Amino acid sequence: MLKKGRTSDQRFVTFAGKIIEKAANGGFRVEVTAIGDGEGLVLSVPLIYEEYTTKMQEESNFFNAKGDILRVYELYVGDVFTVSAEAFTTDKAPAVTDTVAVSAKKLKATAV
Repeated sequence: MLKKGRTSDQRFVTFAGKIIEKAANGGFRVEVTAIGDGEGLVLSVPLIYEEYTTKMQEESNFFNAKGDILRVYELYVGDVFTVSAEAFTTDKAPAVTDTVAVSAKKLKATAV
C-alpha cells in the first residue's frame, strides 16, 4: 500500500480491511473496510525467467527493485483483492475473518 506522493513511507497509510475468504488458489480475499485519500495497492506481475531453478521461480523470491516503475490501483471501501500468504507479516498466519492493516511494508492479520 502506498499513499499518493510518497514512495515507501507507510506511516501515513490508513488502510484497513478484513479477510473474507480463502481463494481456491490458496490466496486470501481481502475486503477494504477503510482507506485514506490517495492510497492504493501496488501490483506488479512477477517476471521470473524460465531458466531459473524451481526454487528461484517461486513468487516469494520476486521483489520490486528500487527505481522500478510500478502500477498502483486506487482502492475504495468495498473493493476486494486477492493476495498470497507471502503478502502478510509472519506475526500470525492469516485466517478468514481476521482484520488487516499495513505493517512493515506487508499486510498484518489480526484475529477478531
